[in-house]
Amino acid sequence: MFYNDQPVDWLLEHLIYTKICNWDKAMKACKAEKSKLWVHYKPSLFQHIGTTSSLKGKIQKLKDKQFGKINNFYPHSNLAAYVKTNIATYKSYTLEKAYKGDKTGNFEHPSDILDSNTTVEVAPLFSKNMTQNGGKNSDNFIVIGRFNKFGIAEGTIDKNIGLIKELRLHIHVDSENWIILSEVMIVGTQR
Repeated sequence: MFYNDQPVDWLLEHLIYTKICNWDKAMKACKAEKSKLWVHYKPSLFQHIGTTSSLKGKIQKLKDKQFGKINNFYPHSNLAAYVKTNIATYKSYTLEKAYKGDKTGNFEHPSDILDSNTTVEVAPLFSKNMTQNGGKNSDNFIVIGRFNKFGIAEGTIDKNIGLIKELRLHIHVDSENWIILSEVMIVGTQR
């Protein structure tokens, strides 16, 4: 009804005020009742875009610093392993941190991911003529998975392959973007 006259957050606040508060309640009691009903969500679900306000003639220069920061990282612990890379690291964002389960990378750069041009490969401890659905490379690595468009790779190792000597992420083409490798989680099965 008043959407042309006031921003939606003001309308919502006014709706709650009229339902909870009445003229004979003290403002302090009214605020306490409203705070029980009002939901605060961090990070924000919505963000003001641009500088045009819904109030005529007003310029908005607002940006919620927490908006869009999704906690999609789940700390974990992998088995002890020697971890190495030939890719240069940026600041303190190292492969070791991703493997140990420390937070690295962020979601403000959605294109900085490994994609389908990257395979997950393993080398068996004992050289056998084993292959898996993905095939075997000339350097005895077996392809067990490939990254998807979301930058996530999963793979299962055939138990006939035996113990694993090495796991690698093989990037097959040059990338125009940086790559943020934010998590390496390896789940083994009990023997």
